[in-house]
Amino acid sequence: MINNISISNMEAKAKEFNEVIQEQYYPWFAQYMVMKRASIEPNFHDLYLKFFDKVNSKSLNKEILKATYENCKVLLRSNLIKSSSEERSLLKNLGSWLGKFTIGRNQALRAKEIDPKSLIVEAYEKGLMIAVIPFTSKVSIPANFFCKIFLQRLQSD
Repeated sequence: MINNISISNMEAKAKEFNEVIQEQYYPWFAQYMVMKRASIEPNFHDLYLKFFDKVNSKSLNKEILKATYENCKVLLRSNLIKSSSEERSLLKNLGSWLGKFTIGRNQALRAKEIDPKSLIVEAYEKGLMIAVIPFTSKVSIPANFFCKIFLQRLQSD
């Protein structure tokens, strides 16, 4: 189902999703989406977000956000994060996904889950800046977009 999503068939795929996937399977699906799709396919983030908007399920969005936070934390605690560019790439992609899924949708980033300021301080102390700075930058990109729009509106007034 996810392999064949496009802008042209999104309505039909969202309807099919709602008919086929029961709510009890949302945690499994959320984990699949985060680890097998969002962390590996950053070029499709916007498409996936539009798809979830069409599916229009608060409980699914909650599970996806939960899986995103959990997987970000797993990667941030990984011993390989210093030496493995693949691990850092997954983390960076999840940072982009997290930013688009929260800030990009006008929702707050939960500091109790992931606090960028604390992450940066801790990364400095542990020598993990190579992984944490790209991650936090990707998380904050949607905020920069909103700031840019806000400043443009202020200038036009």
